[in-house]
Amino acid sequence: MNNIYMRRTEFPNLFSGEIDINRVAFEIFGFKVFWYALIIAFGLILAVVYCTKRGKKFGLTSDDIFDVALFGGLAGFLGARIFYVIFWNLNPENAYKYDIITTFTTIHDGGLAIYGGIICGSIVGILTTKIRKAPILPLCDMGGCGFLIGQAIGRWGNFVNQEAYGAPTAGHLPWGMTGNVIKIDPVVEAAQSSLPAGEYALVHPCFLYESLWCALGLAFIHFVVARLQTFDGEQFLWYVIWYGTGRGFIEGLRTDSLYIGDTGIRVSQLIGFATALFCLILLVYFKIRIRKTPSYVRWKDRPECKERMDKFYSDIKTDKENVDYRRLIREGACFDCGDEIVDYNFIEHFILDIIPEKYGVEIAEAGYDRWNAISTAQKLEAEAITCVEIKQHSSVLHRPTKLLKEAILSKCFSYDENELLEINFSNARCTEDTNLNKFVNKKKSAGKV
Repeated sequence: MNNIYMRRTEFPNLFSGEIDINRVAFEIFGFKVFWYALIIAFGLILAVVYCTKRGKKFGLTSDDIFDVALFGGLAGFLGARIFYVIFWNLNPENAYKYDIITTFTTIHDGGLAIYGGIICGSIVGILTTKIRKAPILPLCDMGGCGFLIGQAIGRWGNFVNQEAYGAPTAGHLPWGMTGNVIKIDPVVEAAQSSLPAGEYALVHPCFLYESLWCALGLAFIHFVVARLQTFDGEQFLWYVIWYGTGRGFIEGLRTDSLYIGDTGIRVSQLIGFATALFCLILLVYFKIRIRKTPSYVRWKDRPECKERMDKFYSDIKTDKENVDYRRLIREGACFDCGDEIVDYNFIEHFILDIIPEKYGVEIAEAGYDRWNAISTAQKLEAEAITCVEIKQHSSVLHRPTKLLKEAILSKCFSYDENELLEINFSNARCTEDTNLNKFVNKKKSAGKV
């Protein structure tokens, strides 16, 4: 492999030796795949996984997050590159200028401006939510945490490329770094020439600073801000405040900053501090406003959110099992209580409130499986309902299963018309164990509900 792809990085004050990294991870039919791209892609994937897992707590569906991540991610990538190229070409001190071709053919060499990605990704993400009729502010909250994950991981692509480092130091910085690319930087060469023999002009590992700053920000927002959140969009404001402040200071250390023409003003430093200050003002304003508006309800707690989430999961179940659950819910054959995970709070409400009120009956006993519903059984017993543990084993289920089968065969079994119950019966298979104990085995039926 050509040596132009090799990066030899050193941390002399931490340990001796070099860290040799080939920028090319592997080749496929002569096409080079760079670590830079893989690391950024990994950060994006991890961000999407995180947001998908957390989305339910914000009243968001997996489709909401996937669509925003897909279109916002593509727009963010293009925006980050175009933003970088524009400000690079505007600086008269840069002799090399990108054209429409090299803007995209030299992307593996680095050159992404994160604020261009944030701006473009956010705009397209918001447009996507508008089209999907999804809640914008909760998605912004998720987007803030997603950005932090992507940035914390993506910065290690700069380490592989040996870029995004800071100004030279006197050589005594414990974690100061150098390398084969850093050493030929004119700024570093000038600093090295003024140092005594045996000392290195070590630079600040700014990629590491920003990666750690983003990771710390993620922890702060996830564990602290989320618990104290009072309005939708608050986490996103904290993201901008946190990242903008850190980026503003870290950008001041770098030697490869983008500038506004020949003004000497660093683009990312200006945007970082300005957006952090603006969002801090918004945060204080909305905190005060929400405190004076006791009727405010976050999206996740609104009835329309529950209705939207229930419809999403019932539609998934409808497609998966080929059963029109929306119609059955309207007909009262079943109830919508969330996703495919059993909602025991709804079951308790159904037993204690809905059954007595709708059917006018008094429940004498309730059977339960201790592996799943022991907490529900305790709550029911507190309401004076006797609960009987029913073990999910043929030795226990034999008698009721045999009794039900005999009642059906002798046509002594009646029930209110209920299509869903009939589907369940048609899926069930009565089988026997080695002791000829009868039990229902739904594993033997295809398309079971």
